[in-house]
Amino acid sequence: MSTKNIRLEVMQALEPKVESFMESFLIKPEDIWQPTDFLPDSEKDTFLQEVKDIREESKDLGYDFWVTMVADTITEEALPTYESWLMDVVGIDQHGDYKTNGWAKWVRAWTAEENRHGDVLNKYLYLSGRVNMREIE
Repeated sequence: MSTKNIRLEVMQALEPKVESFMESFLIKPEDIWQPTDFLPDSEKDTFLQEVKDIREESKDLGYDFWVTMVADTITEEALPTYESWLMDVVGIDQHGDYKTNGWAKWVRAWTAEENRHGDVLNKYLYLSGRVNMREIE
């Protein structure tokens, strides 16, 4: 039996349970935090002051902090690449008969959850004014 067939057999054996794992291990999108929960609210009158506060506080953060933040942001923003790779793994494939299987649903939900990390990091970097966003992007 080939490695590909063994992998497919494992993926298919686990698939019925994967969707139930979403309820145990992933928070529903409507209940989980959003990047805006941690950033200044642009609809409030205090928005500009909150941005000034971020810019002032960020002046005390060292070079190592900013390098780590940039690297983390780039990693988190690469998630669509990871998702496209995962969706083509035999047994997860989002096309044909597999498009609604537990694996495909898990990968989409996981990617949505992880995407928030990149969003909040990117927006914080932008608001801080401490890095060249054009170079990062």
